[in-house]
Amino acid sequence: MVAKQNNIATPPQIKYYPCAVSQGTIDLERLADIISSRSSLSVSDCYGVLMAMTGVIGETLAQGGYG
Repeated sequence: MVAKQNNIATPPQIKYYPCAVSQGTIDLERLADIISSRSSLSVSDCYGVLMAMTGVIGETLAQGGYG
């Protein structure tokens, strides 16, 4: 959480906002393994979906969003 003060409010208020913090990396193979262990899908199926999703995310961002 990150504290930010609003000086415009009277009296000044401090609000707390969530903040993403990196604690390392994880590869697609490990993600596929985790997803597979929590579903009825195989590791290969999960890996294929993750690979397709990375492509779709890239294409969508390149187009400026979708919808």
